[in-house]
Amino acid sequence: MVVELDTPRTRAGDHERIVTEATRLFAARGLFGASLREVARQCRVPLSTLNTHFPKKRDLQAAVIDSAINAIAGRIVPALSGGGTPEQRLRRYIEVTVQQLLSNDAQVRVLEDAYKSLERADVAELTKGFVTNQRLVRAAQAEVIKSLNPNLSVISLERMVDVTFSIIYGLVTLHPVHERFAGADVPVADVIVEEATFLFSRILGVSLTE
Repeated sequence: MVVELDTPRTRAGDHERIVTEATRLFAARGLFGASLREVARQCRVPLSTLNTHFPKKRDLQAAVIDSAINAIAGRIVPALSGGGTPEQRLRRYIEVTVQQLLSNDAQVRVLEDAYKSLERADVAELTKGFVTNQRLVRAAQAEVIKSLNPNLSVISLERMVDVTFSIIYGLVTLHPVHERFAGADVPVADVIVEEATFLFSRILGVSLTE
């Protein structure tokens, strides 16, 4: 009989597995749709083990939101803030955002639920990280767009920031349709990137083609 010792390594593994499984469960049921007992059952760990890592449900919800933010926004901001011309940075932002939204479906659903809950007073503490990272992404988007079109007013710039993400998000949500037309030799992400790039080029009046 092999007994798994309680070591920092196994505790770290439990923590990561709990967050991963909780993300999947919250993505399917909503941030407020599953109990800690259900999460423990999903993770196949005793409730006492889960409570060691997350004494309260709010602790687990916050960890899931932070993990989702790091999986998506953690790559988007560097794409916008890295080197290159504004056109290259915007093109890179499109590519990275499309890839992150397509490959992190559960995290996207969790963040959608968090976004819908922003006005709830009881979740203000949970969504602090979400709001902070959202501001970072928007600031980086605005800086690149302003570089491409210095004449934009503050209001127009804010609207443009909203439009750019909405275009990508809208195209990604239609990815089953894109899969039908992409063909076996063309990754669906490439199709979405090219469509978003074309739309951005028309809206901003710049060339984003490589």
